[in-house]
Amino acid sequence: GTPDDRDPDSHEVLLVTARSNRLHIAPSLNLQQDDVHSAALATPGVSHATRLSRHSKMPWSPRCYALHPSQQIEEHLLPDTIAFLDGQGSALDLFCSVLAKERPSALGATCRPRELREALQLAQHNDASMARLAVVPALVRATGGAPKPLEGPWATSAASHPKPWALRAPLSARPCATLPRITPVTAAAAAEVAMVLMMRGGVAKIRIHLEWEPPADCGGAPVAAYEVLRDGIVVSSVEVPTSRLRSEAEACQPMDPEAAGERRWIRSSCSYSQLSWFNDALEWSDEDVVDGESYSYQVRAVQLGPDRVDDVREGGLMQRCGSRFLENVLPDVVGPASSPAEVRAVPFLDIPRLGEQRPIIMFQAFDWGSCKAESWYTILLGLLPELRTAGVNMMWLPPPSDSVDEHGYLPRKWYNLDNHYGSAGALHRLVHALHAQEIVPMLDVVVNHRCASLQDSAGRWLKFEEPDWEGWAICCDSPAIPGGTGSRCTGEPAQYAPSIDHQNPKVRDDVNGYIRYMMEEVGFRALRFDFVKGYSPHFQRDYVRAAGSPFAVAENWNGDPNGLHQYVRECQGAMAVYDFPVYYTLKGAVHSNNFEALNEGGRPCGIMGRDPARSVTFIDNHDTYQLAIVGGAFGNNDQVLRAYAYILTHPGTPCVFHYDYVRAPYVREKLLQLCGIRRDAGIHSTSQINICASNWGLYAAIIGNKVAMKMGTNDWSPGNGWKFACGGSEFAVWIRG
Repeated sequence: GTPDDRDPDSHEVLLVTARSNRLHIAPSLNLQQDDVHSAALATPGVSHATRLSRHSKMPWSPRCYALHPSQQIEEHLLPDTIAFLDGQGSALDLFCSVLAKERPSALGATCRPRELREALQLAQHNDASMARLAVVPALVRATGGAPKPLEGPWATSAASHPKPWALRAPLSARPCATLPRITPVTAAAAAEVAMVLMMRGGVAKIRIHLEWEPPADCGGAPVAAYEVLRDGIVVSSVEVPTSRLRSEAEACQPMDPEAAGERRWIRSSCSYSQLSWFNDALEWSDEDVVDGESYSYQVRAVQLGPDRVDDVREGGLMQRCGSRFLENVLPDVVGPASSPAEVRAVPFLDIPRLGEQRPIIMFQAFDWGSCKAESWYTILLGLLPELRTAGVNMMWLPPPSDSVDEHGYLPRKWYNLDNHYGSAGALHRLVHALHAQEIVPMLDVVVNHRCASLQDSAGRWLKFEEPDWEGWAICCDSPAIPGGTGSRCTGEPAQYAPSIDHQNPKVRDDVNGYIRYMMEEVGFRALRFDFVKGYSPHFQRDYVRAAGSPFAVAENWNGDPNGLHQYVRECQGAMAVYDFPVYYTLKGAVHSNNFEALNEGGRPCGIMGRDPARSVTFIDNHDTYQLAIVGGAFGNNDQVLRAYAYILTHPGTPCVFHYDYVRAPYVREKLLQLCGIRRDAGIHSTSQINICASNWGLYAAIIGNKVAMKMGTNDWSPGNGWKFACGGSEFAVWIRG
């Protein structure tokens, strides 16, 4: 190799890899002369490295490696190179940028490139720590192991000369009892931080929950415990049960008689990531936290020490394992800490209830095309401050589970929260941000039907995972996938996916368990039930009650107010409904300029006039705005604003649709003004209403004696004592002045 002629102080780095047994030339790292000793290409199995320079021809034996994220790195080396990343510094962002853009195939089939993009988006919002926490789990999954060690007894002075992208790892990768080296606990733990509101003796208490996985390389002896650090100080220790240590040793049989005599815990050809327990997350909760305070958590592994050797020896372990490692364990061997997880302690919001006499403004935070964004969850993060300031305090999120379709309405694995809207980590961050902004997250509960992830012995798609079901959980008359052996459907059978048998007690327990998990662990506080026509209302009622009777609304697509009112009765008031009668009537009135149908004997039409506490009003949703069967979108921008002026000032719980929110800048401005008027005036679902006019050319009403509104081509005024607050084409709103 030769130096870069454009920069006399840069150097080529030559490496001989043990794996390929040939010379590999890395691209120029453009290092300065004084810093050249702090970098070399990160390649597993390096046996020798030499620096060539115009100024020096002396061999160089580096004590640490570094990585330059160049597109010229050989593709077959990339998966092993990734294993050295730990999420420190800007190298991670640079490297992910290269991989996501140029070499996505090099990460392997299990990698999720979207997670890398999410992290880069977070980095662009000056949230580098959250970016690192989002990317590292993706890289760990891609490589099947955790990052290699960064610090320890082998570290040298090279660490004091890091470049911004320098990543360090030990020169030798072979663990032994005499030189213990433990890799950091996988950084995936940092992305799984959850905040849960606990109740103890009627007093709310915050706890911060941490989860992590064992290190990929335990350094020649088993990990017997994990130390949890908060703000750099050890606050707890989690002990690994002796039974796990025994099972771990039994799984690692010696390769040959010679290897059996090695003082090793695990043979060199076996990866810890291949052991059955490796994916079992360890966990710990911190209940000694204060609302509003920020904390930094790390976890580090502690090797087995002499104090527990006798416990492990019991049961003939020595004979099974064939290793003399127990004779050579060292005391007080602690591995490097994981990347820090920065957490702010924010309690979950109280569960909202139907009929509360306070303003609730719902926001449907997706439309039919949202799933095509790189990370919809990350995009929503940027909307929260503006929505919260305007008074939006409930957000209906798209279905969160793994799904056959990209929109989320053909769910497969309920507990797999990686979907087309973003990763599970991005969902957690969004939900926590919603709580911090005092916006209630609403879960879209899709439990009428479900898609299998595997075929059964007969080749039918009737094997389900997370939770695990088979044909017994599917209705016997389900037309989508024949072969179910459950009871008959108690509603309209789904034509597009297997109908779930809600008469089965195991199915009901699993539905309740899923909803409870999403509310208590993930942080959802309100519920929206999809396609409730598919199963009996009394099951839906029971699910809502088992969840603590939160605010719950059902998608019962029915334009007949009598039919909807009967459904509410069958649910015994546990469920609100989307007010389709108001939707159809209001759409016709705005287009015809005739508002007579909005007045039914002095009360509003639809469920709003019969049971306003259980009326959720809307102008469009992800179905109506793009389905020709209902005429497509509600109307043009001015017609949509007229309709929102109606529902945002009237009883019921109004829902603003994201598609309408981004129609045009002036539409967005007016929607935010109308939301603020409802909030400031304290208009709620059961506010009193006086309809002053409802005829051709004019609709006018006074709500709660605090807000007045009119729409239509004719003029109207509420009289003295009122102040104009908002207006547009053929509508106006006043507040008490």
